[in-house]
Amino acid sequence: MRAALALLLAGIGTAQAAAPDPAALPREWALAYATNDGARAAAPYTEDARLWSSVSREQTVGSAAITA
Repeated sequence: MRAALALLLAGIGTAQAAAPDPAALPREWALAYATNDGARAAAPYTEDARLWSSVSREQTVGSAAITA
């Protein structure tokens, strides 16, 4: 019982990823855009995200497409 509890408690800290700073997201995205870093710009988007920019006639679907 103690071993199972120890394993459960050990996994709690590692299962949670650090949450991004909401105030930093626009700044990070702007920097990625300015430096043409697609991977950095796509980082906050999920795999099924839909991006419809102001200069695009079609949506870009998925973080992989946003990266490109």
